[in-house]
Amino acid sequence: MKGHRASNTSLGVIPSAFPQRPWQQALCHTSHIHAARWMGTLRDHPAGVACQCDWIIVSSGNRKLKWGGEGCMYMKSNRRPQVIYVGTRIVDKFTGLVDHLPNKVVIVTGMNDETFPINVDPRYDTSEDGQQRRLREFYTIVNNSNVVHWFIENLSLNHPKVSPLPIGFLHYVDTIQYPHPSPDELYAKLRNASLPVWSSRPVQVLSIDKVRDGRGVWRDRQIAFDLCQKSVFCVTTHSLLQQQKQEQQQLGGTLNHDHFMFSLLQVQFTVMVHVGGLDPCPKLFEALLLGSIPIIEHSPLSWMYELPHFPVAVVSNIPAFLHSNNTQASLALLAQWTKELSPYFLEDTLRQEVLSHLSSDYWWGVIRSKYNA
Repeated sequence: MKGHRASNTSLGVIPSAFPQRPWQQALCHTSHIHAARWMGTLRDHPAGVACQCDWIIVSSGNRKLKWGGEGCMYMKSNRRPQVIYVGTRIVDKFTGLVDHLPNKVVIVTGMNDETFPINVDPRYDTSEDGQQRRLREFYTIVNNSNVVHWFIENLSLNHPKVSPLPIGFLHYVDTIQYPHPSPDELYAKLRNASLPVWSSRPVQVLSIDKVRDGRGVWRDRQIAFDLCQKSVFCVTTHSLLQQQKQEQQQLGGTLNHDHFMFSLLQVQFTVMVHVGGLDPCPKLFEALLLGSIPIIEHSPLSWMYELPHFPVAVVSNIPAFLHSNNTQASLALLAQWTKELSPYFLEDTLRQEVLSHLSSDYWWGVIRSKYNA
């Protein structure tokens, strides 16, 4: 199938290439808050932004899907699609079918930390052959005249027809094995938190990312954490909790979500370092809800987190920002961001704008605007 070319198009060619799964709206997990992924072991139906697309093509990969195989497809109707969701792991198979697109479409791709088209996550194929293969797949799709625009989670290459898509919150579909609140339950919990006035918080930067063993994909987070401990303006969750006279033994070495919330409420800024993928952290939405300005590192996807979308600060290099040799320059940046971004946490109209931009309706509007352009 790969590399197949055709001069004519047909509505049935692409669906016939994938096992069909029945579309059941009642099983589609949707939410008010934007969510690009669904997680868990029994992911038998789409969730989040995929539910709003006309066709959903996803790969089973190593997941325990009931039907097995390389992938499957959901069709909300037999009409010609306008927006197609294509999982990152099934892009290679979709590439061989892109010439059969029956009309103009917008494509949405996600569901994986693997960055695309150039992969920087060492947990996946980073060989030269792998990189060249993904680039061929990328340009085959993006250069197709029927592809109006392409939204990609963990985007790693700039292109005028392509935009990054934030991860947002996560849908944990199998809640029995992975107890986790739904995106809207988590959103409600964060929205109902008692927020101290932003200007009353100390001008501090929080380092809150998990570092685990500090090796491999966690190395960049470990570096940031170590630099934070030497910085005059950076604090860690453990240090904040100790300031509140909570014993280290009580933490047991593990920070829970309440510790995370508590910490974000104490500071004006929070550094967020990527793990394997380029997206800084799914908790970025949570930081915005709790009134702490995220500081992320520049990448091909970072502009999607900046204004006019979100009040997020971007630096060229987080370790350099935290390094003690650059303290004065970093303090100057914090002062600049306070002037530019604090109104989005202090003024009600701008605050409501931030909250609306966290919604699934907002990001679906961004996607649809490309189709209607």
